[in-house]
This record gives sequence, structure tokens and C-alpha cells, in this order.
Amino acid sequence: MAYTVVDASRVPPDTMADLVRASSLTLLIIELAVVDIRTAKSMLQALRDRNEGGDVVPVANRWSRRQTSPDLQDARDALGREVLTISNDFTAALKPGGRLCTLKCFVRSRARSIRSSSRARRSS
Repeated sequence: MAYTVVDASRVPPDTMADLVRASSLTLLIIELAVVDIRTAKSMLQALRDRNEGGDVVPVANRWSRRQTSPDLQDARDALGREVLTISNDFTAALKPGGRLCTLKCFVRSRARSIRSSSRARRSS
């Protein structure tokens, strides 16, 4: 099972497509800034253009409830999909049950689901 975490601002679209193709789950890390949201949107569009939509999950890093503009809903609207978050509270994020732990559990769960789907397709 392969996992990929991509820093959206530094990876060319062709490289991103290769990574998505080779991964079961790709986390597209962004900050809630206009430039990052635009970059993620163009990255997702480039993947769709290459038929490599795959299982790409945008994750807003350094997220805070006090974030004003753009906020989490702006990112969801712009990207047309759910956006997970990693808290800007580093102490809380690392505690058991904290946001980072929750993201880790999501990744594991999603990977198991993808693995089960792949096995079912191969056996049919």
C-alpha cells in the first residue's frame, strides 16, 4: 500500500499525476491562502484532464477556527470537494484523538477500504 503527501505549490502536474497513479491515497496539503487554493484547484483540474482523479484528499494545514478569509468553506467551494484539516495547535494535534491522530486514522481506514476494493476487483 503506497501513501503520498504532496506539497501543492512545489510539484509539477505531470509529477503529481505519476504520484497519484502510484498511490492508493494522495493527500494534497494546502494552507488556507488564495494562492494555495488556486494551486490546488489547478492541480485537481490537471489530474482530471489526465484522467487521474484518483483518491486525492485536500488537507488544510495550520487550520484555525478563527481563520477569516479565505476560510475552510471557501476552500471547499473552490475545490468542489471536502477538505480535511490539521489544527494549528501543535500540542493538541499530536495528542491521542487530536486532529493529526484523526487524520492518521482516516488515512489508515481509507487505505484499508481501497485495498479491499482492489482485492474484490481482482478476484472477480
